[in-house]
Amino acid sequence: MWSEHCSYKSSRVHLKRLPTTGKGVVQGPGENAGVVDIGDGICAVFKIESHNHPSFVEPFQGAATGVGGILRDIFTMGARPIAVMDSLRFGEIAAAKEKSKGEERSLDSGSRPPSAREDESARASARDDNVPTATADEIARNRRILDGVIRGIGFYGNCFGVPTVGGEVQFESCYSNNPLVNALALGIARREELFFARARGAGNPVIYVGAKTGRDGIHGASLLASAEFSEESQQKRPNVQVGDPFMEKLLLEACLEAMRTGAVVAIQDMGAAGLTSSSSEMASRGAMGIEIDLARVPQRETGMTPYEIMLSESQERMLLVAEGGREREVFGVFSKWGLDAVEIGKVTDDGKLRVLEHGRVVAEIPAHAIAEEGPRYERPIAAPASPAGAAGPLFEFAAAGADLTENFRELLASRRSRRNTGSLSNTIRWCGRIRASGRVRAMRRCCD
Repeated sequence: MWSEHCSYKSSRVHLKRLPTTGKGVVQGPGENAGVVDIGDGICAVFKIESHNHPSFVEPFQGAATGVGGILRDIFTMGARPIAVMDSLRFGEIAAAKEKSKGEERSLDSGSRPPSAREDESARASARDDNVPTATADEIARNRRILDGVIRGIGFYGNCFGVPTVGGEVQFESCYSNNPLVNALALGIARREELFFARARGAGNPVIYVGAKTGRDGIHGASLLASAEFSEESQQKRPNVQVGDPFMEKLLLEACLEAMRTGAVVAIQDMGAAGLTSSSSEMASRGAMGIEIDLARVPQRETGMTPYEIMLSESQERMLLVAEGGREREVFGVFSKWGLDAVEIGKVTDDGKLRVLEHGRVVAEIPAHAIAEEGPRYERPIAAPASPAGAAGPLFEFAAAGADLTENFRELLASRRSRRNTGSLSNTIRWCGRIRASGRVRAMRRCCD
C-alpha cells in the first residue's frame, strides 16, 4: 500500500500542484475515477493509468490487464465503459543502417547478425547521421514488446466489448527496455447513478464478488509495478496478473444490475494490492472499519496463506458493501450471471482493518493509516544540464498566468510531423461496433 504504484509517495507532492476543481468537476482525485458533468444530467467518467513494468515483463498480459483494470475503475463508479485510448512509447523498431564502401546495407530481420566491429561501426555512423542507434538485439526485443502490447490491448477491449477509439505511439531509443503503456478508459453515467467506494453503516455486510482468488499477481504493485527495469525483470513474470475479459464482461453487467437494486452501499475494485487495498481504502474513505475472514474468500488454489490471499492481484474481482438485510438481492444478481458472491465480513465503527482466518485475528491495523498515511518524499530536483555548445538553456518557464494556447498548438503540430510518432487507428483493430448511437453522441460531447 505504501509502494510507488499505490501511494504515489514520490510524485504526489508534484501532482498536488495540478488543478483538480472546476465548474464541471464532480469528482476529482481520491476515487476510482474522475467524473465531469457534460450536461443534461450525464457525466463522463474517465481514468488513465500506466502498466509499464508489467508490459515489459510480459507484454501481452501486462497490457491486457492494464486495460482490464481501468475498465473496472469505470464501472465501479456506476458508469458503463464506452471507449479506450492508449498512449504508448517504445524503443526503436526500425533497422539501423550501416554504411560501408559507399553502400548501405539494412540490418533488418533475416539478415545475419553483425559482428562486434560492424555493430559499433553502424552505431557510430548512425549517431553521425542522426538515425536510430539500436542494435539488432534491441530492435528484436522492442518489436516483441510492441507486438505483445498491441495484441494485449486489442484482445481485452475486443473480448470485453469496448472499442479502442484512438491513441498515439512514439518510438525513441530512450524507451528501449523502458516502454510506457498508458491506457485511458471512458464511461458515461447519469449523475444520480454514480457510486463511490465509501463504506458506511456499522454491521453492513462486506461481500466479495467475481473471480476466485489465486496466486497470480502477488506483489504486483510493490515488486513489479514500482520496481525499476532490469535484466532480472523476467524473473518476475509470475507477478504479472492474468486477465479474463469474458469474466469481466459478466462482472460489468452483474455490478451495474446490482447497483440498480439499491442494495449496494459502496463498491471497490480489487486492483493493485488486491483485497488489502480494496478493504482499507473503502474503510478509510468512509471513516469506518472493516473486518473480513479469509476462510470465506473464494479460492482457486489450495494452501494459500493469509499473506497470499490479501496481496493476490487476481483479476476480475470486486469488494462491495450491501445494506444490512438485503444481501440476498445482491447474491441473486451475481448468481444469475454465474459469478461468486460471498459475504466475507462486515463494516465496523472502530476504524480498523481487521483480518481473520477461521475466526482468529491474523492482522489488525488502522485503515486510514495503511490507505492514506504513507510516506511523502520530496526528491532532489534540478534543471538538466545544457548540451555542450548550446547557446542557452533547454527551456524557459513561462510567466504565471500566461496564455500558452499557441505554444500547445505548435507542440501538437511538431509532434505530428515527426517520423517516429504515429496514430494507433490502424494498429489496434476493433472487431465489433458501438452498441448505441447515444454512446457516440456522448463521446462527441466529451470531446467538444
